[in-house]
Amino acid sequence: MADTKFAAYLCAGCGLGEVLDLGAMEKVAKREGKMALIKRHDMLCSAEGVQSIRDDIQNEGVTHVMIGACSRRAKTEAFHFPDVAMARANLREGVLWIVAEGEAHDEVRQEMADDYIRMGCAELKKMAVPAGNPNTASNKRILVVGGGMSGLTAAIEAADTGYEVLIVEKENALGGWAAKLHKRVPWREPYAEPQETGVAELIARVLAHPKISVHLGSTLAETAGAPGRFAVRIARESGTVTEETVGAIIQASGFSSYDVSKLPELGGGLSGVVDQAGLEAMAKAANGGVIQRADGARGEQRGVRPVRRPARRERHPFALLLGPLLRHQCQAGHVFQRCQSGCGHRGALHRLAHARHGRGLLPQRAKQGRDLHQGQGQPGPG
Repeated sequence: MADTKFAAYLCAGCGLGEVLDLGAMEKVAKREGKMALIKRHDMLCSAEGVQSIRDDIQNEGVTHVMIGACSRRAKTEAFHFPDVAMARANLREGVLWIVAEGEAHDEVRQEMADDYIRMGCAELKKMAVPAGNPNTASNKRILVVGGGMSGLTAAIEAADTGYEVLIVEKENALGGWAAKLHKRVPWREPYAEPQETGVAELIARVLAHPKISVHLGSTLAETAGAPGRFAVRIARESGTVTEETVGAIIQASGFSSYDVSKLPELGGGLSGVVDQAGLEAMAKAANGGVIQRADGARGEQRGVRPVRRPARRERHPFALLLGPLLRHQCQAGHVFQRCQSGCGHRGALHRLAHARHGRGLLPQRAKQGRDLHQGQGQPGPG
Protein backbone atom coordinates (compact mmCIF):
# COMPACT_ATOMS: atom_id res chain seq x y z
CA MET A 1 0.00 0.00 0.00
CA ALA A 2 3.06 2.26 0.08
CA ASP A 3 2.52 3.44 -3.47
CA THR A 4 -1.18 4.24 -3.02
CA LYS A 5 -2.79 7.44 -1.80
CA PHE A 6 -6.47 7.77 -0.85
CA ALA A 7 -8.39 11.03 -1.16
CA ALA A 8 -12.00 12.04 -0.39
CA TYR A 9 -13.83 14.91 -2.11
CA LEU A 10 -17.13 16.24 -0.77
CA CYS A 11 -19.56 18.41 -2.74
CA ALA A 12 -21.56 21.22 -1.11
CA GLY A 13 -23.67 21.90 -4.21
CA CYS A 14 -27.29 20.93 -4.99
CA GLY A 15 -28.27 21.83 -1.40
CA LEU A 16 -25.95 19.33 0.26
CA GLY A 17 -23.95 21.97 2.10
CA GLU A 18 -27.13 23.66 3.38
CA VAL A 19 -28.61 20.55 4.99
CA LEU A 20 -25.70 18.23 5.80
CA ASP A 21 -22.81 18.77 8.20
CA LEU A 22 -19.87 18.39 5.82
CA GLY A 23 -17.40 18.91 8.66
CA ALA A 24 -18.73 15.83 10.44
CA MET A 25 -18.44 13.79 7.21
CA GLU A 26 -14.85 14.95 6.76
CA LYS A 27 -14.04 13.60 10.22
CA VAL A 28 -15.64 10.25 9.32
CA ALA A 29 -13.57 10.06 6.14
CA LYS A 30 -10.37 10.89 8.01
CA ARG A 31 -10.78 8.85 11.20
CA GLU A 32 -12.72 5.83 9.98
CA GLY A 33 -12.05 5.93 6.26
CA LYS A 34 -8.32 6.62 6.68
CA MET A 35 -8.30 9.06 3.80
CA ALA A 36 -4.94 10.80 3.42
CA LEU A 37 -6.40 13.84 1.64
CA ILE A 38 -9.85 15.37 2.21
CA LYS A 39 -11.30 18.35 0.33
CA ARG A 40 -14.68 19.95 -0.19
CA HIS A 41 -15.94 22.13 -3.05
CA ASP A 42 -19.03 24.28 -3.53
CA MET A 43 -19.77 22.59 -6.88
CA LEU A 44 -17.49 19.62 -7.36
CA CYS A 45 -18.79 18.79 -10.86
CA SER A 46 -17.85 22.23 -12.16
CA ALA A 47 -14.76 22.69 -14.32
CA GLU A 48 -12.91 24.13 -11.35
CA GLY A 49 -13.88 21.27 -9.04
CA VAL A 50 -12.96 18.56 -11.55
CA GLN A 51 -9.65 20.27 -12.26
CA SER A 52 -8.77 20.28 -8.57
CA ILE A 53 -9.15 16.48 -8.54
CA ARG A 54 -7.04 16.15 -11.67
CA ASP A 55 -4.34 18.34 -10.13
CA ASP A 56 -4.19 16.15 -7.03
CA ILE A 57 -3.89 13.03 -9.19
CA GLN A 58 -1.12 14.63 -11.20
CA ASN A 59 0.77 16.50 -8.47
CA GLU A 60 -0.10 14.79 -5.17
CA GLY A 61 0.13 11.20 -6.40
CA VAL A 62 -3.50 10.36 -5.58
CA THR A 63 -4.34 6.82 -6.76
CA HIS A 64 -7.77 6.29 -5.12
CA VAL A 65 -10.59 8.84 -5.21
CA MET A 66 -13.83 8.82 -3.18
CA ILE A 67 -16.41 11.38 -4.30
CA GLY A 68 -19.27 12.28 -1.96
CA ALA A 69 -21.81 14.04 -4.16
CA CYS A 70 -24.56 12.82 -6.50
CA SER A 71 -25.38 9.36 -7.80
CA ARG A 72 -22.70 7.43 -9.68
CA ARG A 73 -25.12 7.41 -12.61
CA ALA A 74 -24.89 11.20 -12.85
CA LYS A 75 -22.01 13.39 -14.05
CA THR A 76 -20.14 10.40 -15.47
CA GLU A 77 -18.35 12.54 -18.04
CA ALA A 78 -17.20 15.09 -15.46
CA PHE A 79 -16.03 12.50 -12.95
CA HIS A 80 -14.05 10.43 -15.44
CA PHE A 81 -10.61 9.53 -14.13
CA PRO A 82 -9.57 6.32 -15.94
CA ASP A 83 -6.10 6.16 -14.37
CA VAL A 84 -7.23 5.90 -10.74
CA ALA A 85 -9.62 3.78 -8.67
CA MET A 86 -12.82 5.65 -7.86
CA ALA A 87 -15.82 5.15 -5.57
CA ARG A 88 -18.82 7.44 -5.22
CA ALA A 89 -21.02 8.07 -2.19
CA ASN A 90 -24.58 8.97 -3.24
CA LEU A 91 -25.42 11.86 -0.92
CA ARG A 92 -27.90 13.70 -3.14
CA GLU A 93 -30.29 11.02 -4.44
CA GLY A 94 -29.59 8.53 -1.63
CA VAL A 95 -29.90 10.93 1.32
CA LEU A 96 -31.01 14.49 0.51
CA TRP A 97 -33.85 13.48 -1.81
CA ILE A 98 -34.96 10.53 0.34
CA VAL A 99 -35.21 11.87 3.88
CA ALA A 100 -38.08 14.22 4.62
CA GLU A 101 -37.34 17.88 5.20
CA GLY A 102 -37.44 19.49 8.62
CA GLU A 103 -35.42 19.59 11.83
CA ALA A 104 -37.17 16.47 13.10
CA HIS A 105 -35.29 14.43 10.49
CA ASP A 106 -31.89 16.12 10.72
CA GLU A 107 -30.35 13.42 12.90
CA VAL A 108 -31.47 10.58 10.64
CA ARG A 109 -30.37 12.48 7.56
CA GLN A 110 -26.89 13.10 8.94
CA GLU A 111 -26.50 9.49 10.11
CA MET A 112 -27.37 8.28 6.63
CA ALA A 113 -24.86 10.69 5.04
CA ASP A 114 -22.12 9.55 7.43
CA ASP A 115 -22.89 5.92 6.60
CA TYR A 116 -22.65 6.63 2.87
CA ILE A 117 -19.20 8.15 3.45
CA ARG A 118 -18.15 5.08 5.45
CA MET A 119 -19.37 2.77 2.68
CA GLY A 120 -17.63 4.82 -0.01
CA CYS A 121 -14.32 4.72 1.83
CA ALA A 122 -14.65 1.00 2.58
CA GLU A 123 -15.38 0.26 -1.07
CA LEU A 124 -12.40 2.35 -2.16
CA LYS A 125 -10.07 0.40 0.15
CA LYS A 126 -10.96 -2.81 -1.70
CA MET A 127 -10.37 -1.37 -5.16
CA ALA A 128 -7.21 -1.64 -7.24
CA VAL A 129 -5.86 0.88 -9.68
CA PRO A 130 -7.05 -0.03 -13.22
CA ALA A 131 -4.28 -1.98 -14.93
CA GLY A 132 -5.82 -1.69 -18.39
CA ASN A 133 -6.14 -4.47 -20.94
CA PRO A 134 -2.83 -5.24 -22.64
CA ASN A 135 -4.69 -7.01 -25.44
CA THR A 136 -6.72 -4.02 -26.54
CA ALA A 137 -6.01 -2.35 -29.84
CA SER A 138 -7.50 0.53 -31.74
CA ASN A 139 -7.24 -0.51 -35.38
CA LYS A 140 -9.98 1.43 -37.16
CA ARG A 141 -9.70 -0.14 -40.59
CA ILE A 142 -12.92 -1.82 -41.75
CA LEU A 143 -13.10 -5.07 -43.70
CA VAL A 144 -16.11 -5.53 -45.99
CA VAL A 145 -16.68 -9.12 -47.10
CA GLY A 146 -18.57 -8.98 -50.39
CA GLY A 147 -18.54 -6.50 -53.25
CA GLY A 148 -22.25 -6.43 -54.04
CA MET A 149 -24.67 -3.56 -53.59
CA SER A 150 -24.69 -3.84 -49.79
CA GLY A 151 -20.92 -4.19 -49.51
CA LEU A 152 -20.21 -1.32 -51.89
CA THR A 153 -22.66 0.94 -50.08
CA ALA A 154 -21.16 0.09 -46.68
CA ALA A 155 -17.65 0.69 -48.01
CA ILE A 156 -18.36 4.06 -49.56
CA GLU A 157 -20.28 5.31 -46.51
CA ALA A 158 -17.49 4.25 -44.13
CA ALA A 159 -14.79 5.72 -46.36
CA ASP A 160 -16.64 9.02 -46.71
CA THR A 161 -16.75 9.16 -42.91
CA GLY A 162 -12.97 8.90 -42.83
CA TYR A 163 -12.30 5.20 -42.22
CA GLU A 164 -9.94 3.09 -44.27
CA VAL A 165 -11.84 0.24 -45.95
CA LEU A 166 -10.74 -3.11 -47.37
CA ILE A 167 -13.13 -5.00 -49.71
CA VAL A 168 -12.79 -8.74 -50.36
CA GLU A 169 -14.80 -10.05 -53.34
CA LYS A 170 -14.67 -13.67 -54.52
CA GLU A 171 -15.57 -12.80 -58.12
CA ASN A 172 -13.23 -11.00 -60.50
CA ALA A 173 -15.53 -7.99 -60.71
CA LEU A 174 -17.52 -5.88 -58.26
CA GLY A 175 -21.28 -5.55 -58.33
CA GLY A 176 -22.59 -8.92 -57.19
CA TRP A 177 -26.15 -9.77 -58.18
CA ALA A 178 -26.96 -6.11 -58.81
CA ALA A 179 -24.54 -6.11 -61.75
CA LYS A 180 -26.55 -8.93 -63.33
CA LEU A 181 -29.88 -7.11 -63.18
CA HIS A 182 -31.31 -5.40 -66.25
CA LYS A 183 -33.26 -2.79 -64.30
CA ARG A 184 -34.57 -2.30 -60.81
CA VAL A 185 -38.04 -1.71 -59.43
CA PRO A 186 -38.86 2.03 -59.49
CA TRP A 187 -37.70 3.57 -56.23
CA ARG A 188 -38.34 7.23 -56.91
CA GLU A 189 -40.89 9.41 -58.66
CA PRO A 190 -42.70 9.08 -60.97
CA TYR A 191 -42.54 5.30 -60.30
CA ALA A 192 -43.62 4.62 -63.89
CA GLU A 193 -40.78 2.70 -65.53
CA PRO A 194 -38.03 0.35 -64.30
CA GLN A 195 -34.96 2.34 -63.34
CA GLU A 196 -31.23 1.82 -63.61
CA THR A 197 -29.61 -0.12 -60.80
CA GLY A 198 -26.91 2.50 -60.24
CA VAL A 199 -24.35 -0.19 -59.52
CA ALA A 200 -21.95 0.98 -62.26
CA GLU A 201 -21.74 4.46 -60.75
CA LEU A 202 -21.26 3.00 -57.27
CA ILE A 203 -18.43 0.77 -58.47
CA ALA A 204 -16.73 3.76 -60.09
CA ARG A 205 -16.95 5.71 -56.82
CA VAL A 206 -15.47 2.82 -54.85
CA LEU A 207 -12.57 2.26 -57.23
CA ALA A 208 -11.73 5.96 -57.27
CA HIS A 209 -11.90 6.45 -53.50
CA PRO A 210 -8.44 6.90 -51.93
CA LYS A 211 -9.44 5.18 -48.67
CA ILE A 212 -10.79 1.98 -50.26
CA SER A 213 -8.67 -0.94 -51.43
CA VAL A 214 -10.18 -3.91 -53.27
CA HIS A 215 -9.16 -7.59 -53.40
CA LEU A 216 -10.89 -9.31 -56.36
CA GLY A 217 -10.94 -13.06 -56.87
CA SER A 218 -10.30 -13.48 -53.14
CA THR A 219 -11.96 -15.11 -50.16
CA LEU A 220 -11.64 -14.75 -46.41
CA ALA A 221 -9.72 -17.85 -45.34
CA GLU A 222 -9.34 -17.24 -41.61
CA THR A 223 -10.38 -14.73 -38.97
CA ALA A 224 -8.89 -14.39 -35.49
CA GLY A 225 -8.79 -11.82 -32.73
CA ALA A 226 -11.46 -9.48 -31.44
CA PRO A 227 -13.02 -6.09 -32.26
CA GLY A 228 -10.24 -3.56 -32.72
CA ARG A 229 -7.61 -6.22 -33.43
CA PHE A 230 -8.89 -8.74 -35.95
CA ALA A 231 -6.23 -10.68 -37.86
CA VAL A 232 -7.55 -12.00 -41.18
CA ARG A 233 -6.05 -14.16 -43.91
CA ILE A 234 -7.14 -13.41 -47.48
CA ALA A 235 -6.72 -16.20 -50.04
CA ARG A 236 -6.55 -15.41 -53.74
CA GLU A 237 -7.39 -17.63 -56.70
CA SER A 238 -3.69 -17.82 -57.52
CA GLY A 239 -3.06 -19.57 -54.22
CA THR A 240 -1.29 -16.72 -52.45
CA VAL A 241 -2.39 -15.71 -48.98
CA THR A 242 -1.98 -12.28 -47.40
CA GLU A 243 -2.54 -11.23 -43.80
CA GLU A 244 -4.27 -8.02 -42.80
CA THR A 245 -5.32 -6.43 -39.51
CA VAL A 246 -8.67 -4.70 -39.19
CA GLY A 247 -10.79 -3.30 -36.39
CA ALA A 248 -14.25 -4.30 -37.64
CA ILE A 249 -15.77 -6.69 -40.17
CA ILE A 250 -18.93 -6.14 -42.21
CA GLN A 251 -20.39 -9.34 -43.64
CA ALA A 252 -22.13 -8.60 -46.95
CA SER A 253 -21.49 -11.84 -48.81
CA GLY A 254 -24.89 -11.99 -50.50
CA PHE A 255 -26.78 -15.14 -51.43
CA SER A 256 -26.93 -18.02 -53.90
CA SER A 257 -29.96 -18.84 -56.06
CA TYR A 258 -31.42 -22.32 -56.10
CA ASP A 259 -30.90 -24.33 -59.28
CA VAL A 260 -34.31 -24.40 -60.96
CA SER A 261 -33.38 -27.53 -62.90
CA LYS A 262 -33.63 -29.42 -59.61
CA LEU A 263 -37.35 -28.65 -59.52
CA PRO A 264 -38.79 -30.67 -62.41
CA GLU A 265 -42.20 -30.73 -60.76
CA LEU A 266 -42.26 -26.96 -61.25
CA GLY A 267 -41.18 -27.12 -64.86
CA GLY A 268 -37.50 -26.83 -64.12
CA GLY A 269 -35.38 -28.07 -66.98
CA LEU A 270 -37.85 -27.11 -69.70
CA SER A 271 -36.60 -24.65 -72.30
CA GLY A 272 -39.43 -22.26 -71.56
CA VAL A 273 -38.98 -22.13 -67.79
CA VAL A 274 -36.51 -19.72 -66.22
CA ASP A 275 -36.00 -18.29 -62.77
CA GLN A 276 -35.55 -14.64 -61.86
CA ALA A 277 -31.81 -14.72 -62.61
CA GLY A 278 -32.44 -16.26 -66.02
CA LEU A 279 -35.09 -13.71 -66.88
CA GLU A 280 -32.77 -10.87 -65.87
CA ALA A 281 -29.97 -12.33 -68.01
CA MET A 282 -32.25 -12.51 -71.06
CA ALA A 283 -33.52 -8.98 -70.46
CA LYS A 284 -30.00 -7.64 -70.09
CA ALA A 285 -28.86 -9.44 -73.25
CA ALA A 286 -31.80 -7.93 -75.15
CA ASN A 287 -30.69 -4.46 -73.98
CA GLY A 288 -34.13 -2.96 -74.40
CA GLY A 289 -35.06 -5.09 -77.41
CA VAL A 290 -37.16 -8.21 -77.73
CA ILE A 291 -36.26 -10.87 -75.19
CA GLN A 292 -34.96 -14.06 -76.82
CA ARG A 293 -35.45 -17.39 -75.11
CA ALA A 294 -32.64 -19.84 -74.63
CA ASP A 295 -33.78 -21.83 -77.68
CA GLY A 296 -33.64 -18.69 -79.81
CA ALA A 297 -37.41 -18.27 -80.06
CA ARG A 298 -38.83 -14.82 -79.69
CA GLY A 299 -40.64 -14.22 -76.43
CA GLU A 300 -43.90 -12.67 -77.60
CA GLN A 301 -45.49 -12.76 -74.16
CA ARG A 302 -43.58 -10.96 -71.46
CA GLY A 303 -44.69 -10.21 -67.95
CA VAL A 304 -44.82 -11.28 -64.34
CA ARG A 305 -47.94 -12.48 -62.66
CA PRO A 306 -47.93 -13.20 -58.93
CA VAL A 307 -48.92 -16.72 -58.03
CA ARG A 308 -52.03 -17.01 -55.88
CA ARG A 309 -52.10 -20.17 -53.81
CA PRO A 310 -55.63 -21.59 -54.14
CA ALA A 311 -57.74 -22.23 -51.10
CA ARG A 312 -57.61 -25.84 -49.94
CA ARG A 313 -61.13 -26.62 -51.12
CA GLU A 314 -60.40 -25.55 -54.73
CA ARG A 315 -57.03 -27.19 -55.26
CA HIS A 316 -56.69 -29.84 -57.95
CA PRO A 317 -54.97 -33.06 -56.89
CA PHE A 318 -52.42 -32.40 -59.65
CA ALA A 319 -51.83 -28.78 -58.69
CA LEU A 320 -48.11 -28.00 -58.79
CA LEU A 321 -46.52 -25.49 -56.44
CA LEU A 322 -45.02 -22.71 -58.56
CA GLY A 323 -42.58 -20.33 -56.83
CA PRO A 324 -43.19 -16.60 -57.28
CA LEU A 325 -39.86 -16.24 -59.12
CA LEU A 326 -40.65 -18.93 -61.72
CA ARG A 327 -41.59 -17.71 -65.21
CA HIS A 328 -43.19 -20.01 -67.81
CA GLN A 329 -43.45 -19.06 -71.46
CA CYS A 330 -45.75 -21.53 -73.13
CA GLN A 331 -46.18 -21.43 -76.90
CA ALA A 332 -49.60 -23.05 -76.46
CA GLY A 333 -50.76 -19.90 -74.67
CA HIS A 334 -51.67 -21.50 -71.36
CA VAL A 335 -49.54 -19.28 -69.16
CA PHE A 336 -51.48 -16.04 -69.20
CA GLN A 337 -54.92 -17.31 -70.21
CA ARG A 338 -57.87 -18.58 -68.25
CA CYS A 339 -58.28 -22.33 -68.28
CA GLN A 340 -60.80 -23.27 -71.01
CA SER A 341 -61.63 -26.72 -69.65
CA GLY A 342 -64.70 -25.43 -67.91
CA CYS A 343 -63.45 -26.07 -64.42
CA GLY A 344 -63.26 -22.38 -63.60
CA HIS A 345 -59.81 -22.52 -62.04
CA ARG A 346 -57.50 -19.65 -62.94
CA GLY A 347 -54.44 -20.41 -60.86
CA ALA A 348 -51.00 -20.54 -62.46
CA LEU A 349 -50.63 -24.02 -60.98
CA HIS A 350 -53.59 -25.26 -63.02
CA ARG A 351 -52.37 -23.55 -66.18
CA LEU A 352 -48.91 -25.04 -65.81
CA ALA A 353 -50.43 -28.50 -65.46
CA HIS A 354 -52.40 -28.00 -68.68
CA ALA A 355 -49.28 -26.78 -70.46
CA ARG A 356 -47.28 -29.81 -69.35
CA HIS A 357 -50.14 -32.10 -70.40
CA GLY A 358 -50.17 -30.51 -73.85
CA ARG A 359 -46.49 -31.39 -74.22
CA GLY A 360 -46.90 -34.93 -72.99
CA LEU A 361 -45.01 -34.16 -69.79
CA LEU A 362 -47.83 -34.45 -67.27
CA PRO A 363 -46.61 -36.43 -64.23
CA GLN A 364 -48.53 -39.42 -62.97
CA ARG A 365 -50.21 -37.57 -60.11
CA ALA A 366 -51.24 -34.82 -62.53
CA LYS A 367 -52.57 -37.40 -65.00
CA GLN A 368 -54.73 -38.83 -62.25
CA GLY A 369 -56.06 -35.41 -61.49
CA ARG A 370 -56.72 -34.81 -65.21
CA ASP A 371 -58.81 -37.97 -65.40
CA LEU A 372 -60.83 -36.82 -62.42
CA HIS A 373 -61.16 -33.42 -63.99
CA GLN A 374 -62.58 -34.91 -67.21
CA GLY A 375 -65.39 -36.65 -65.39
CA GLN A 376 -63.85 -40.02 -64.54
CA GLY A 377 -64.13 -39.23 -60.88
CA GLN A 378 -64.32 -36.40 -58.41
CA PRO A 379 -61.27 -34.79 -56.89
CA GLY A 380 -60.84 -35.04 -53.20
CA PRO A 381 -60.80 -32.08 -50.85
CA GLY A 382 -57.14 -31.36 -51.78
